[in-house]
Amino acid sequence: MRHRFLAGFSLMQAVLAAVAVWRGVIRLNEAATEAQGQHLKDQVQIAGLVLREGVPPERLADDPRFEAGRMGFSLQVERLGGQTSEPPGRPGVPVLAASESGTPMAELLVELPEKAGGRMKLRLSGQSAPQHRRRVAGLVLGGVIYVGLSVGAAAVLTRRWLRALGRMSEAARRLGLDPTAKGRLPVPKTEAELAAFAETLNGFLDRLEADYGARNRFLADAAHELRTPLTALRAEIDVALRRDREPARYRQVLESNREELVRLSELIDGLLTLARADAGESIRPTAPLDSVPLAAQAVERFRPLALQRGIDLVLSQESGPGAAIPVRADARSVERILDNLLSNALRHTDAGGRVTVSGRTAGSRAILEITDTGTGIPPAHVARVFDRFYRVESGRGAGAGLGLAIVKALVEALGGDVRLESELGRGTRVEVRLPLA
Repeated sequence: MRHRFLAGFSLMQAVLAAVAVWRGVIRLNEAATEAQGQHLKDQVQIAGLVLREGVPPERLADDPRFEAGRMGFSLQVERLGGQTSEPPGRPGVPVLAASESGTPMAELLVELPEKAGGRMKLRLSGQSAPQHRRRVAGLVLGGVIYVGLSVGAAAVLTRRWLRALGRMSEAARRLGLDPTAKGRLPVPKTEAELAAFAETLNGFLDRLEADYGARNRFLADAAHELRTPLTALRAEIDVALRRDREPARYRQVLESNREELVRLSELIDGLLTLARADAGESIRPTAPLDSVPLAAQAVERFRPLALQRGIDLVLSQESGPGAAIPVRADARSVERILDNLLSNALRHTDAGGRVTVSGRTAGSRAILEITDTGTGIPPAHVARVFDRFYRVESGRGAGAGLGLAIVKALVEALGGDVRLESELGRGTRVEVRLPLA
């Protein structure tokens, strides 16, 4: 790749230099031709002036005013005498022409007294000045030097870039496909672009390592949570089958097994919901959906459980009949969010407490709020309650630690966010913010 790049760069620089030199030579030639023509005209006029002063033509080159003679220019003097044809030009006015060999030439018609030779025609010709040829040669040499320096600089810079890329490539090869590898790509200190590229890749590897670790922890926690009810089921069945028992004892075993199966079913359902939410498969927003009736239905579903535990479950009047809070979401996701939040609030609220469901709008967001007067969450645990399988050791309930994780996954999949505030001994407030339809 380096050789192809240098070859292409060299060709491009050579073409650019050739074009620049060609244009420069043309301009130098034009300027030199114009200057040389003006110099010939000036010198032939001086020759005419010297002749009018009576200096013989053969001694014209010795006159200090006539520089052309000392510079190698050729002067021809033609005596016109009494010829009848009118020579070109006017007396005293130089005319530029070209000799048969193409050499620039200036002609001048000089009127002299008859005794001094009468009418004469002067022809002064000469080649390009040496300094002009040196300028052209210098321009060409400059173009060659420019191409050489450009190619050399490109070779040095390319070698430095490729050396840094080679080190990064070798580091990436050593990392291989192991996302938990602690090594990272080296960050060049002198190449800002490569440094930014390496830092971006290192950030990607950091996120990949974190995701890989979270996935492994999730799988380990899921396996543990699945194994616990299965172990309990197997133990109870093994004990029941060791000998014949009374029907009441079999019924007791079946009822206990049913509880474990319900717990296992809920756990599997939660894992499936999380997997679908991560993949975005369970989110199918359709037309604008009014969240108020969904909140009212959720309250009615959990009212028997609230009455059984002696908890007051109410729907705020702000979200009562006639109110409308449209959101762009699917009904099943909103129902799952409300069910998990209400279940969690009722589980951690003592008898005589209250759980309130309310809704409102704020800017472009619809806000669903669930507030309880329960035990609250210790400050050290608030930041982690949305982690999967994370449970606060409160001695209450038999949850798997997936409820709030499911809520967060669903809300974020719908383009919203969820916030939680809690004070130990005074209760918890969860705020779900979804885009307004």
